[in-house]
Amino acid sequence: MPTPHRLIALYEQGLVTQAELFLSLALEVTEENVTGLISAAPAALLEKLRAYLDGCPRTEEDWVQLRMFVIRTWAPGTSVEQIQDALAEERSLHRRGVELLQATLGG
Repeated sequence: MPTPHRLIALYEQGLVTQAELFLSLALEVTEENVTGLISAAPAALLEKLRAYLDGCPRTEEDWVQLRMFVIRTWAPGTSVEQIQDALAEERSLHRRGVELLQATLGG
């Protein structure tokens, strides 16, 4: 997966959509790179990111109710458990990233 800075560059080049960018940023942002990401992002993009974060869950109840829809292909032989584990990990990373961005941007 590209770094957050690379994701922004891909978005600016029109190679990923805004929705893809925000989901990918939430999956890739860490405590180590969030400050650099925020300082490097254009102001207009930060405003759009804040708007996205405003619509994200903030409470445990909201997170439980969040539904994510994905379309994926899996290698033959991938078990249902492996798929469920991978999707659960992605969901966990998304939550961590959203919460980190919300805390960093003061949202």
